[in-house]
Amino acid sequence: MNGFVEWLVARQFRLALVAAALVLVAVMNPLLSPLSLLGQAVVALAVLTRGPADGIAVAVLATLMLVLPQLFGGQPEVMTVVAVAHWLPALALAVLLERSRSLSLVAQAATVVIAATVALVFLLGGPVSFWQDLLSTQIEAQGAQVAPAVVDEASRIATGLLGGVTLLTSLGAVFIARWWQASIREPGAFGREFRALRMGVVVGVVTGLVFVAAGLTRLTVLENLTLVLVTGFLLQGLAVTHVIAAVSGSFWLVAVYVLLIVAMPAAVPAVAGLGFVDNWFDLKSRLLRR
Repeated sequence: MNGFVEWLVARQFRLALVAAALVLVAVMNPLLSPLSLLGQAVVALAVLTRGPADGIAVAVLATLMLVLPQLFGGQPEVMTVVAVAHWLPALALAVLLERSRSLSLVAQAATVVIAATVALVFLLGGPVSFWQDLLSTQIEAQGAQVAPAVVDEASRIATGLLGGVTLLTSLGAVFIARWWQASIREPGAFGREFRALRMGVVVGVVTGLVFVAAGLTRLTVLENLTLVLVTGFLLQGLAVTHVIAAVSGSFWLVAVYVLLIVAMPAAVPAVAGLGFVDNWFDLKSRLLRR
């Protein structure tokens, strides 16, 4: 793996070609959509290993590789939007990481920006009605039978879910890029940095207030903000489980990831709650001192 990463970062063209190829495959085959995360990670890797200017150059070159073939009978506008949507978050977060050298700051900034974006969407318009129309159209097109109450509930939280997924994928891409960079420059550094991940006092206070207010008022905007903020603490909870694995063995780590897959509705709040508690009581340090 290290040899491939060294080969990849040696040339801008290689980085751009691999990033474009991964995103193209993901777009063409929905079953392979996770590959787009690796495409974003490649662009972030360019920033971390070659600097922001080279990272932007790689993103531009990858965009041209995706868009130019679409000029001959394709949809260049759509592919341009796809490319920008993939590269822009990865570039922004990678530049912040390259400057700050802090995974915690990157996670905090991404959480705040996406939460603010979700709030702005509700302030400017009615996303619930948009999702209702979109979901109803998709259900009718597929000839499926779905209870209106299910569609209404899904529409209420769809904006927050999209924000949470965007947060996970954006941070996931940068974390993967940092892991790759550390594997060839500072072996073991990423693990130490991830295990030290902390959302901080400001995000912690805001999350607590929004969570309580959402429970008391049932306001749709607050419920959607809660989904984004909880996602940030999900990552801190995973950092705690990695510390537990370092202290007590990998069984608990494997168990948590399995539960996140097979029992997601219950496991995500539990792990996020663990992260929230760690944010205030520094469970990770207590575990490491045992």
